[in-house]
Amino acid sequence: MISVHELAKSFGRRTLWEGLDLTVDAGEVLALVGTSGSGKTTLLNCLGLLETPTSGRILFDGTDLTRLGPGGADPRRTTPARWSGSASPTGRRRRSTISPVASSSVSPWHG
Repeated sequence: MISVHELAKSFGRRTLWEGLDLTVDAGEVLALVGTSGSGKTTLLNCLGLLETPTSGRILFDGTDLTRLGPGGADPRRTTPARWSGSASPTGRRRRSTISPVASSSVSPWHG
């Protein structure tokens, strides 16, 4: 289970969100919907420990991930991914791939 309590994220004077409370149970499927720039990807990056929230707590099965900081749970989490794809005339993506960026010290696929 992932629990988010009073989470906030700001960049300078711009606050993306604050006071965010959320619980996602194991096996539950959740969709994040919002306008461009509203912080959907930033929230996922915070949940994945790729970014640090401005304030609040993220708990995963009772462990406070916000105390671990970026990459604290697993050093492979700091390995960014590259996305490549081509857009069709309708604006939909096709032939999309996501691949990890190689790390000289840690393989993203093997621990």
